[in-house]
Amino acid sequence: MYATDFLFDGQRASDYGLMICSFDGEPQAAAGGAIERSVIQTPGRSRSIFCGAAPPSALEFTFSICKDPCQCESPYFDPYEEGRVCKWLLRTDGFKAFQIDEPGREDILYYVYVNLSARQIAGRTAGFDLTVTTDCAYGFTPAITKKATLSPGKALRVNVQSDVREFLLPRVKIKANGEGDGTSQTLTLQCLHAREGGSIESATLDRTVAISHVEAGNVIELDSDSDIFTIRPNTYFVREENGTLTERRRSPDGFNWQFPRLFDGANYFRVTGSKPGIDIEIQYQEPRRVIP
Repeated sequence: MYATDFLFDGQRASDYGLMICSFDGEPQAAAGGAIERSVIQTPGRSRSIFCGAAPPSALEFTFSICKDPCQCESPYFDPYEEGRVCKWLLRTDGFKAFQIDEPGREDILYYVYVNLSARQIAGRTAGFDLTVTTDCAYGFTPAITKKATLSPGKALRVNVQSDVREFLLPRVKIKANGEGDGTSQTLTLQCLHAREGGSIESATLDRTVAISHVEAGNVIELDSDSDIFTIRPNTYFVREENGTLTERRRSPDGFNWQFPRLFDGANYFRVTGSKPGIDIEIQYQEPRRVIP
């Protein structure tokens, strides 16, 4: 790690007058990300049989911090300064965004928690040793957002460059267009995937998202990572035989619970059954398998 500053939960070490350092020439260390594979070798055969693999382990890396001599007069921490550092880094409310200010890695985010221990010299705290543990085996780019206005039959192309052979779970926001005449219909969103550079004609259908009783002005949100579906407002109107409109509360059965996914390469989102069309916004993060 060739860096002097880092970001944790929206604040930088330099905001506290701190910098990354090394005590007594000790190198920073990183571990994790290894994949455990199960193999069997039968008697009398020289080759092994591959049976499967477990998910890669989370990353864990260590480094030290001290006061920045360009910002601080004393190299030692008093009790108040120690408390500020601990309050910032020792968190119990989940994983927080972590970024290292290192050339070529400024756009890679990790989601981590931190443990630390004081580094003392002659009984006085001169810095801290940090152990940072991530929530998975890789980092991510900042959020990428794609927007488009789609009419029936038109498609939005989303190109994904991922460092892992897994699908991504995006957040999708849809607004149904129109003038709001009080009628509802079923909105169908086809999710297709093609290899990198592939056209929509060569793409294969992955999933079809179907939502009934969609009216002009409705806002739909699909959080694929958390399996959360919301639509606002939570009521819709049905035109009765006598021409009157009756307001009804939405049921979860109006959604087929198929959430969009993204794959490495070209992805297409094509809308059908919604006139005059929709505004769609897709947000995701691409995995980056880079060890700090």
